[in-house]
Amino acid sequence: MEEELLKVEKGFVDAIAKNDLEAIERFVTDDWIIISADGGIIARERFLEVIKSVL
Repeated sequence: MEEELLKVEKGFVDAIAKNDLEAIERFVTDDWIIISADGGIIARERFLEVIKSVL
């Protein structure tokens, strides 16, 4: 189980590092959010928009 989780984590990190939008979309669910350093919420769609803007 631990190995599988590490494999998934590595896949996500690699996708982020490569700005691979299609791969990132496979890792994040529709209700996925990020909590910013100041406590704000960044929804999945906003996060993906930012990635699209740098492609």
